[in-house]
Amino acid sequence: MFSVNRTVKGPNELRRLNRSSDLRSIEPMIFRDPEWDFMRPSERDELLGIVYSLLVKRAKEKIPFYAELYKGVDVSRLASMEDIMNLPVLRKESTLHSNGLREAIRESKEVLKPVDVKGTSVWTTTGSTGMTQIPVHYAEPWDFDIENYAVARIWDSLGISPEDNVYDCYNPAHPGGFMFPGVCRIVGASHRFKPPEFSVEDTARELREWYNGRSPFTVLLAVPSSTGDPLGRKGTNLKTLLDESMDVFGGHGINKLFLIGSGITSELIERIEGELHGIKGSGGYGTAEHRPLAYSPVNGDAGRVCKYNQQHLTFGPHYVFLGRDQGDRVAPIFTPGEEGEVYTIGLRYGTPLILYKTGDMATIITDNCSCGRTTPVIGNIRRLDPEEIAGVGCRYD
Repeated sequence: MFSVNRTVKGPNELRRLNRSSDLRSIEPMIFRDPEWDFMRPSERDELLGIVYSLLVKRAKEKIPFYAELYKGVDVSRLASMEDIMNLPVLRKESTLHSNGLREAIRESKEVLKPVDVKGTSVWTTTGSTGMTQIPVHYAEPWDFDIENYAVARIWDSLGISPEDNVYDCYNPAHPGGFMFPGVCRIVGASHRFKPPEFSVEDTARELREWYNGRSPFTVLLAVPSSTGDPLGRKGTNLKTLLDESMDVFGGHGINKLFLIGSGITSELIERIEGELHGIKGSGGYGTAEHRPLAYSPVNGDAGRVCKYNQQHLTFGPHYVFLGRDQGDRVAPIFTPGEEGEVYTIGLRYGTPLILYKTGDMATIITDNCSCGRTTPVIGNIRRLDPEEIAGVGCRYD
């Protein structure tokens, strides 16, 4: 198991919480602890049940939309994940059972903003479907910190450390790209954004200049590839950089990859396996609403799990599971081989999304991975439009 230096207790610190506790009394650093990925599922559910019971209570008290959704629910009696799972489903679209988020947001852009939070940072869903975007309010700094520490936990497993120099190809104005400087501060690595005006040729030239200098980049953060134009060369991503700058990979150069974005194609997988020997990589899966949801660790039985379109679900701060919408509730599924919809519970002091139906589909691959993690592995993550998925990534090493 990975070791992490910390000044607070691990996940069991959550047992000190009581029904009157403030969520922000939880130290965000707790979510960097690798124990979340290796503890017994029953213990993990017990700890998260304590946290989410407080979350639901706060949501009903402070957010009018949840007050209506949970009408008739005595939230003071919630005490376990089983109780949480029996709450009404949060849907994007309205049904006979509940009003949807998009309908409510058309009436008020602040329908999901807690009444006791004055200033928030607001991110919206990407709106790639052309439907109403969903604003998500982040109460700073706690809401950002808990997600940053969870991503740092993933980076610890990838071996990213203070000795690394990170080159970031993501858009800093997007919620995914916004978080990476904070994650770098947590792990102690240096960070540089790719200038937004850079073409792929400019990016390759800069990587090569640093490679030949005193501080080569050792970690690349990038979208795997893009099908934005017929040549697949829209923007700077792993595919285009491999075309332009293979000489900066390996050796004292880039030796770790972290990819989130459009799916990794079979052709790109073949290139990675054929050309990037000895380079560690991980693919992540997330949404504009929650990050992270799942990731591909770099250790484990590559032939069975944790490879290609297969990722371990990530628990703490968020809770991710597959289920089927039964109208009045969601029925979780656990059996390998079963396909279901992806649901999340998002821990946030600003806008929590509880039993949220993301619109993604996935299949449970296994609940018994040889890498030692006790979190289920999902695969075949999909939507009707694959480009809407943020991070159907791969593991390769």
